[in-house]
Amino acid sequence: MNHHGNLTLRTSQTEGAQYIFDAIEQNRHAVVEAETGIGKTLSYLLVAIFYAMKKSHKTLISTSTIQLQHQIQDRDWMMISESFDCHNELAILKSPSHYLNLSKLRYYLDELKDINYDTALSLAIILVWLTETNTGDKDEIQLPSKGEEIWPFISGENKVSDEHSGSYFKTALTKANQASIIVVNHAFLVADQLHQTQRLLNYNHLIIDEAHRLHEVVQKQLGDTLDYVFIAHILNSVEKLTTHPSVERLKHSADQFFRSVHQAVLFLHSEKDALSDTGKIQLSLDQYQLDVILSGSLRQQLNDMLLDLKQLQSILKQNQYNNRWKRLTKQKVIEELSQVHDSLIRFFNDDEDHAKWIDIDQDGAKNSVQLNIEPVNVQSFIQSSIVKQDVPTIFMSATIRTNHSFTSFLEELGLHEETSCLYLPSPYDYQNQVRAYVPSDFPEIKQVRVEEYDESVATFIVSLIEELNEKVVVLFTSYEMLKSVYKMIKIIDHQQEIPILAQGVQSGSREKLKKMYEKSNRAVLLGTSSFWEGVDLDHKSLKIVVMVRLPFDTPNHPMFQAKSRHLEEHNKNAFYHWMLPQAILKFRQAFGRLIRSESDRGDIYCSRPKVDD
Repeated sequence: MNHHGNLTLRTSQTEGAQYIFDAIEQNRHAVVEAETGIGKTLSYLLVAIFYAMKKSHKTLISTSTIQLQHQIQDRDWMMISESFDCHNELAILKSPSHYLNLSKLRYYLDELKDINYDTALSLAIILVWLTETNTGDKDEIQLPSKGEEIWPFISGENKVSDEHSGSYFKTALTKANQASIIVVNHAFLVADQLHQTQRLLNYNHLIIDEAHRLHEVVQKQLGDTLDYVFIAHILNSVEKLTTHPSVERLKHSADQFFRSVHQAVLFLHSEKDALSDTGKIQLSLDQYQLDVILSGSLRQQLNDMLLDLKQLQSILKQNQYNNRWKRLTKQKVIEELSQVHDSLIRFFNDDEDHAKWIDIDQDGAKNSVQLNIEPVNVQSFIQSSIVKQDVPTIFMSATIRTNHSFTSFLEELGLHEETSCLYLPSPYDYQNQVRAYVPSDFPEIKQVRVEEYDESVATFIVSLIEELNEKVVVLFTSYEMLKSVYKMIKIIDHQQEIPILAQGVQSGSREKLKKMYEKSNRAVLLGTSSFWEGVDLDHKSLKIVVMVRLPFDTPNHPMFQAKSRHLEEHNKNAFYHWMLPQAILKFRQAFGRLIRSESDRGDIYCSRPKVDD
């Protein structure tokens, strides 16, 4: 252990810091897997502080979520800055949409008529908060749903020429560019490079924390989604500017188009198609299916909608407004209409380098359709835009290796096979802190009916809770099974004694379900893919995770199908080069939720994998 002021450093932390320091000194990229419990954040912050104080260098740190940005600032940085007396060296930066814009707020209030209770409450919360905030960052407050609706109109940058923008984002950007250490999230980092906004200027080194998430974030940022709800929101804003017949025409053509797509998906999909995390049908599209969808009247409906989009943009551009609120709104909706037009063109164009799929909600409105497109291969973007020759880049995470090797990670990001890599094992005593169970009396999933297997899972979960009287997280690889097990637990526990929280069944986001679970003393949380990572089981006694099946992506998932085709074209086996590494990482991430301190105790229950003769 090393001591500096109030700071106590583990040997592995100083080893990690030395490794990062050497890589930067030698102007090369490096990869570090620092397992749970090492405190990898302190390792790279120490290096960043050294370069700030001794060489006036600027370090850019990118992590996967906004919550982790705040954790670095509020926990790790507070701990380290007191020892080194460098409080003002670090700043966090998010996208402009997170920050209030005072000019926009003023224009909104000037324009406000016929105020209702929900709007008044939301604005009262914002105005009271305005007297207290230094950052104007929305994450400081909880807004009701009406406030969430208002926020896009009163936040962000002011793109209409004005004497003083009143943008809190500009304040945050100025502060960030004056700081020696800037903490952003992966989405901000990728968007800044993708749109070449060049907000992040002249940093000397880049540290990508939670680096195993970078590939996925790049795919999402380079991809696109479009649904009818987004268009309806735009048109609600347009109606405040004009009542021109073109508004009603677009509303009608968009509704007809998405209804027809909904019908086409119902016709084309089969039982083999995947369901999303929340139970929506996901139809994976190849060129044949795209041609089928666009045969007949749907192609004409698409063309009608594209023409209506162009015409409405043209009408809006001609309209002149003296009112500053209307000028801002006009600018916003013209950009959004252009975005919709481009998304439609992109989705229906022939492009084999992208995965395309359509989500529909069987139980929702007949126009509840979402079009999705994501690139299959993002290595070239990462190499040309994120990893720069003259900026040493350090990739860090608690889960990078698969089968004790860094090869899959290096391939996924397009890094050179000889990139320097370091592994730092966890200090936790897993031998004594974790118990792993593989039930031997469980049915083999392929030898019994699906309902029979689901019933076995439900019975096992109920008996586990009754015996241990603890909270349990149950992780599924398919939404169909989650829903089925949820119903069966309800039947078995007919007295409703066990609180059951199920992703996609109860309304509410993943974060809301997580908070409900944390507040409960005795509950079962059923989750699919997005719960395999990032949920800290904040439980004082025993932590219990049940993996119903090993976390392999389903072969009918749209991205897996597209990725498989791409790998096979390059003579690579999709199972060994993508499916297996992804499953290993998910397993390790779920396992990593159990032990977060020396005092934690955890049980993990896994189904027995089938071993073929």
